[in-house]
Amino acid sequence: MSAALRLEGRLGRGWVVVVLLAVFVPFYVVYFRSDAAFSLAHARAACGGRSVLDTHWGYSAATAQQYLAACGASGRHAVVAQQLADLVYPLLYALALGSIVAVLLRAVAPARSRWHLLVFLPFVAAAADYVENIGVWQRLIAYPSRGTAVPFFSAVTASKQALGFAGFALVGALLIALIVRGAARRSTERGLTHAAYPVAISKGTAQ
Repeated sequence: MSAALRLEGRLGRGWVVVVLLAVFVPFYVVYFRSDAAFSLAHARAACGGRSVLDTHWGYSAATAQQYLAACGASGRHAVVAQQLADLVYPLLYALALGSIVAVLLRAVAPARSRWHLLVFLPFVAAAADYVENIGVWQRLIAYPSRGTAVPFFSAVTASKQALGFAGFALVGALLIALIVRGAARRSTERGLTHAAYPVAISKGTAQ
């Protein structure tokens, strides 16, 4: 718990969030939405419209082999460029999302609550992404051989996908909790004000 609170203290500062988002958001847009040489879209186009293995919810050894064969030499070169960028993306994802989660947890979670452990979720997702990348690099280097431990790396890919989406869902859930908490607080304050108003009137009348 103390490690989670220390991490929140380091990441959960306004200027830290702003700086990390200023780096993460442009990288995310280029990596996912552009046709830059290291982007997912470029690797997909170079492989005849086939999505990179990173974006699947698992795959077999045969599927991975068919994908690399269909990519051809130029497509595999594009996948290498994408994988180099994917050495940066998980870290930026973990830091940026972790900073947002840290701010929101400090705002809505009770002190010393186990909910603060959720600040580690983006970092677990990033760790899974790096393990997944080991499998992709292994297959790229071993090609035309199939590589080893494909079922394991396939399971890691599925886990990474789930954890990545869970990180974004966590931010949404915490934002909703913050809004609900704020609305409840304002409602309570209005109730106290209305309750105090007749008392003030009665005192004024009595005088």
